[in-house]
Amino acid sequence: MAPIRINFSTGTLGCLTIFLAVAAPLVFLLFGLTDLSDSTGRRAAFARMLQSWRIDDFPVGAALLGGYVLFEAVMNGWRWADRTAITMTKDALLLHPSVLRKPISLEQLTEVKTVKRVTYGIKTINPSLRVSWIDEYRRSTKSRTIRNIDLASASGQLFKERLGALGKWRESD
Repeated sequence: MAPIRINFSTGTLGCLTIFLAVAAPLVFLLFGLTDLSDSTGRRAAFARMLQSWRIDDFPVGAALLGGYVLFEAVMNGWRWADRTAITMTKDALLLHPSVLRKPISLEQLTEVKTVKRVTYGIKTINPSLRVSWIDEYRRSTKSRTIRNIDLASASGQLFKERLGALGKWRESD
């Protein structure tokens, strides 16, 4: 049985990577150096909270938030460069390294299902996959969601068929 490779939808990832790479320094500048003491609202309260975390005059909160945005940009760039999200072999699912999960054997796998996301009333085109498995050490069920998966391709259809034959595929409600 040849491995089946499911790709990330790189169009979305490319735009998101560029946006996050530009946004990281802007987040640091906005939240770290802007005086928002007389502003009102939830965003201003969040910004004031970030500005209150300082060491001397260095805005630690803004640096942490900017660092997180930069981390997400690097992870999305990695997914953009290496498009393979999931590789299904005859005995395991190999997830992209940016998902930060070791391979999952098909014996441990309990289900893979699509998760349709609706953000601000807009349904996303590319589904997410929620992979659930039994952790042999803790004897509990764990899951990981992988966003922006291209299931419309021929390999995506074959992936669904093989998991369906094993009784491990489920469409979301």
